[in-house]
Amino acid sequence: VPGESRITETIFENRFMHVQELVRLGAEIAVDGACATVRGVDSLEGAEVMATDLRASVCLVLAALSARNQTRLQRVYHLDRGYERLEEKLVALGADVVRVRGPGTASQPRSEDEAARAALASSDLSVEAPRYEARGAGDVADS
Repeated sequence: VPGESRITETIFENRFMHVQELVRLGAEIAVDGACATVRGVDSLEGAEVMATDLRASVCLVLAALSARNQTRLQRVYHLDRGYERLEEKLVALGADVVRVRGPGTASQPRSEDEAARAALASSDLSVEAPRYEARGAGDVADS
């Protein structure tokens, strides 16, 4: 989409930490201090990206849903802190999102709760954009 936007952050000084991850997906974003300039691109391309905080993680999921091909989002424990079962909710809407379990921890968990926390902490999300075909003004159909 052609165009340019400028975003100025006045609250959290590290708000743009995830910009580099969006750039990996093909976004055209330049950061200068507390200001980010975003230029429209034709499309994003799936890539391996890493969440840096809660807002960045959901931002990356949304970007991945619009990207071509698969995106793998690492460090989703940030996402889990603020969005309960997000992948299940997105799948219910037609998204192709799968939680991929990473390698286990070296020590054995002492309880089921500890085992569940360890599994979540060592998981990634695999996100692929749903395929839609435009049929008319405002209508889309699953292809």
